[in-house]
Amino acid sequence: MGSGRRRPSVLIYVSGGGNEGMGHIVRSSHLANCLSKSCEVGVAFDARRLELIPDWLLARRLPLKQTDLRDVSPVEASGFQADVFVLDVMFPRDDWLRSCPRSVVIVGAGWSITEEIAAAASLLIYQTGFHVKHHYLVPSLSGPDYLMLGPAYGRRGGAKEREPLVSFGAGIPESYQVALLRAFPDALVPEPGEMLYGLQRAAPVHAGSLGMSTYESMSLGCVPVVVSRSTDHQETAAKLDAMGVVVDCGILADCPSRDMVPVVRDVLLDDRRRAVLAEAGQDLVDGKGLARVAKAVLNV
Repeated sequence: MGSGRRRPSVLIYVSGGGNEGMGHIVRSSHLANCLSKSCEVGVAFDARRLELIPDWLLARRLPLKQTDLRDVSPVEASGFQADVFVLDVMFPRDDWLRSCPRSVVIVGAGWSITEEIAAAASLLIYQTGFHVKHHYLVPSLSGPDYLMLGPAYGRRGGAKEREPLVSFGAGIPESYQVALLRAFPDALVPEPGEMLYGLQRAAPVHAGSLGMSTYESMSLGCVPVVVSRSTDHQETAAKLDAMGVVVDCGILADCPSRDMVPVVRDVLLDDRRRAVLAEAGQDLVDGKGLARVAKAVLNV
């Protein structure tokens, strides 16, 4: 997109909270913040837990004139004059994408892109730690260089404590948190609404579930030991395990909470194995993908 008399404008529509987790909203909030340095940014979202949304993002939130989006797109409902429309939802709609000449779809782990979405989108950006087979109908970007992590994750972690970080995403039964905290009573645990950066920087191991926080921890040398809530997440975790950057405990149905404890303990006690995993994770994820994504959005 070339420079003009006015700053370019980008509308981001994102959903999150509830069973979807907050990963979509967190990464899109990072993107909004990054883009705001060079363009006008509007954010509209469907969020179930507004108390977890950063205040600065809530201040930029666009009220939708029509909240029922069955017959109208977020672009039309917001009234925002967007040059580019960025859509980060689990089930994107092709009619929404056609409401703006330039549209970008953020694709999460395991999400499938239909022919209709591919034909309507200008660009797909996958949030995976490995390259995926791109759709033949639309330009795509994928791999660790395009992970939308916050700017702080471009800096390496410091000295590590001995206790693990215990933090699971949406859809994981509370029994997993209970089992890990019973085994590691001094574990690092985030307060409600607390961002994980400081804890990931301090902890040697992150016991949790597959999601964007997995890649955050990798970038800081905090080894992720993960359980997955769905088959698509578990397929991603298995690939990352094979790459030597994650310890995959399997899907919920195959990994009871009690079975995760010894896996975490083994990684904590094996300094050599943990160091190899941590170094490989940092080599893979440099934490600078956000700027690359912002550039791609503006050049779509």
